[in-house]
Amino acid sequence: MFRGIPEPVPASSAAAAALKCRSASPVFSAAATIADQFPHTVRRFQIIPAVPQSDIHGRISAGLAQRFQAISLCLDRLLAGQTLPPRLQCLTSGAAGAELCKRLQPLQNGTPGRISWLWFASTDLRIDAAGNITVLDHCCSLPNGLELLQPEVSAAAWVRQQLFPDWAELSQRRQGTVLLDSGCSGRTWSASQFLANCLQVPVVSGRDLFFDRGTLYRNTGIGSAEKHSRVTTVIRRIEDDCLDPDCLRADSLLGVPGLIRGWKTAAVQLLSPPGTGLVDLRHFARLVPQMIRSLLGETPLLESTAALDLTDRAQLHHLLTHASDYLIRTNDPAHPQRPLNGREAHPLDWQETLRKIRRNPLEWTARPLLEESATGLSIRVFSSQSTCQRLLPVALTTQPGPDGGIPLFPVPALTACTQLSDLQLS
Repeated sequence: MFRGIPEPVPASSAAAAALKCRSASPVFSAAATIADQFPHTVRRFQIIPAVPQSDIHGRISAGLAQRFQAISLCLDRLLAGQTLPPRLQCLTSGAAGAELCKRLQPLQNGTPGRISWLWFASTDLRIDAAGNITVLDHCCSLPNGLELLQPEVSAAAWVRQQLFPDWAELSQRRQGTVLLDSGCSGRTWSASQFLANCLQVPVVSGRDLFFDRGTLYRNTGIGSAEKHSRVTTVIRRIEDDCLDPDCLRADSLLGVPGLIRGWKTAAVQLLSPPGTGLVDLRHFARLVPQMIRSLLGETPLLESTAALDLTDRAQLHHLLTHASDYLIRTNDPAHPQRPLNGREAHPLDWQETLRKIRRNPLEWTARPLLEESATGLSIRVFSSQSTCQRLLPVALTTQPGPDGGIPLFPVPALTACTQLSDLQLS
């Protein structure tokens, strides 16, 4: 069984940490303590295995590849207006379907050929004492937490080699690439800075970019002859509806006017393209196992945590009659609010949350609470799908929340950097 035993760990030099990173193997070692090979971690979690050895890294990698393939097929069909299989038609019906169509409508009527939806993603997993792996959440539009692996430059170079090896060879592509972020006051800033350091590209804001005769330029402000440089690829780190005030939110000051039109005409490539934010919604994510069965004809390799659709009256009634069994979270992880624990909530808090749910049930979902005696570990893994599926061989670990999920504020909570090859779980 798992036992999380946090204890301080002295910091080590960047060189020693980088050496241990490079020696990571996708197969399992006999180590029982996570931090032994990662002495730079802030806290140590001791893992006491109670089950035989298995290839956790391989299982996670194969399971994520399967999930992302099914998600991409589903998004392709939605954007093309094609009919979904019967078990997935709930995505396009009712209040949830109306919201989805509203988000996709500006992207329709012309797209740049085949879309690479899932370029880079983080996934939150729970691994129980028996070695069962359950997907809790994933973030495909604005992944964060990668910057917590290690602040030194050596870690950025190692992450680039592991997740984005093709970038090391495409120096010409890097010259035309920028990372679009909301600025230093935004919640994504530190993650964006680390990602830009990994890929060796500049971070820009919306006011630094402009279109001229169908071509996107960056205002560098350097000299008179090279004041503007052409941009061919944008790594976006702002939310879907803020990308382009011309066809999305008209009041957005973060995006670039004409960006969606430029993307549709293939004048510029968008990594994590518009529409990817739909994938992060928990209402969408809970249907991924059914996407795998209906679109791929396969059995899911990873399970997804159960979640109630509170727009359904029967499921809302079930929540009201079994409130102590659930934790209520926002549907969109990008806009979190304090979750409500049904076992511990004060009656006044429960009444206030219920009013919010009835006002807009699309904003909320409910997930089963873990048994109080349950043991396990929650991890955040990082993967890229630029040319093929790649899974970073280290993860961020924490003790699970009441529903197994990552706590609301991940920065202080996700403090242990762990090699997946050291997780002896099943």
